[in-house]
Amino acid sequence: MLVTLFALVGAGRIVATYGILTQTYDEPAHIATGMDWLEGAYTRDYLHPPLARVAAALGPYLAGARKAGHENDWVDGNHKSIWTDGDHILQSDGKYRRNLSLARLGVLPFFVVGTVLVYVWGRMLAGAVVGVIAALLYTTLPPILAHAGLATTDFVFVVTYQAAVLAIIVWLKRANAMNSVVLGLALAVAMLSKMSAAVYLPATIAAVLAVRFGVSGRLNPCSRWSTLAGRLGLVAFVGAAVFWGGYRFTFDLLPPQIVKGVPFAETLAEVPIPAPAFVAGLIELKNHNQRGLAPYFMGSAGRSVWFFPAVVVLKTPMALLLLGLAGIVLAWTRSRRESNWELAAPLACVLVVMCISISARINMGVRHVLPLYWPLVVVAALAARWLWDQHGLRHLARIAVVVLLLWQLAVSALVHPDYLAYFNELAGGKPERFLIDSDLDWGQDLGRLSNELRARGIKNLHLAYFGSRYMDLNRHGLPAWQPLRPNQRAEGWVAISVLILKSGNEYRWLEAYEPVAHIGRSMRLYDVPPHDGASEPG
Repeated sequence: MLVTLFALVGAGRIVATYGILTQTYDEPAHIATGMDWLEGAYTRDYLHPPLARVAAALGPYLAGARKAGHENDWVDGNHKSIWTDGDHILQSDGKYRRNLSLARLGVLPFFVVGTVLVYVWGRMLAGAVVGVIAALLYTTLPPILAHAGLATTDFVFVVTYQAAVLAIIVWLKRANAMNSVVLGLALAVAMLSKMSAAVYLPATIAAVLAVRFGVSGRLNPCSRWSTLAGRLGLVAFVGAAVFWGGYRFTFDLLPPQIVKGVPFAETLAEVPIPAPAFVAGLIELKNHNQRGLAPYFMGSAGRSVWFFPAVVVLKTPMALLLLGLAGIVLAWTRSRRESNWELAAPLACVLVVMCISISARINMGVRHVLPLYWPLVVVAALAARWLWDQHGLRHLARIAVVVLLLWQLAVSALVHPDYLAYFNELAGGKPERFLIDSDLDWGQDLGRLSNELRARGIKNLHLAYFGSRYMDLNRHGLPAWQPLRPNQRAEGWVAISVLILKSGNEYRWLEAYEPVAHIGRSMRLYDVPPHDGASEPG
């Protein structure tokens, strides 16, 4: 009952953000490619599998929205059409907010499923109370609420990865035919959610097997190796069938623009293969990782081994950090003392996520370490229950648990609706000193800017906005505006995204002035006086 309540309240809070936050940078591309799949093809932007994208496109599709038909538009080697089509879908019938809400609603069921899975894992490890506490922490966690409210792939993968790991654990406990079917299904769905599953899942399976063998000394979940081979065959058959179905049972050549310059792919260029879009996606992921993405971090753009640890430390509520660290120590010591490998499984998942993230060259913020949070809330719930049951200093320990849980609830409530831009107390109220990009500014506050300008009666504006590519800003209720040019001082009303303001020196002259208003947490509004000696700030 409590878990249902937590899920419903969390879902309500997520839905309440739909009418406030404008589309984020990636959403139109995901919606457009999901529409491709629904209309019978999946031939643009192979970097992501179709599941999350189809979920995002389904609502607008059922409401009658369709693509603009710009499939052949390319700009700088990229499909301009996925962005223009996505924007067209969102603006369909002049009902932008409706279409955006319908797209985001496609992700919402995964939030409910994720809450249930967290409860189930907590209950499996240490009883229903731990499951309930884990569900409470999960449904009040700002990064979870943020990305469960967006039409992207990130949160869908969190939940399908949860399901896959739970299926692995259950299968290792009892590798019967039914659990084998469930495991094959769970692995396939996770692989259809995000391309990084191709890295995460093998690493997680290896880590969980290592933990199981290291703690219990047992590797084979069946009584005989021949039985194990049969069960693995069933897993592979179900997984392959579901996965291929996710790619519409396509059997074709690899896309020629993907094959060029890739030796192993060139050898397959003339050979039809199942799900060629997936192989193309793996190639694109490899190339994307080699190119890398270096976001703004600690005052400059550049990769750092400390990037993802800093992201987790700054974007996680302090209460969860404290309980999570205590839970990691507790789970490790208890697993060794009790020879219980299941208690160590969440630690294996945490380690896999952090190691893969740190080693990757694509550093894009907390959304790339979201799978870390569900094992973290489970071990945090273990710590809360352990503290509650302490005999020594019982009252002090119980007070600590209550304070930490109330702290988490208060932080979650106070940050609404800005879950995406949440930073904890360690950021000191100025998170832009540490991280920006999708952790603070992903283009989500354009609608708020429009409302603020209208309320102030502003008729003319200089604007530097970070948002989706090729987005038609004239359809978002702005007054007459002109671009704020780099290294060119403007006068009058100026609005600028924090990412643009902080990512270089081209607009740093604005920091000599105090903003008239902070628009959400990602934009600043200035009223710049005429440029003369008397008005120039010192």
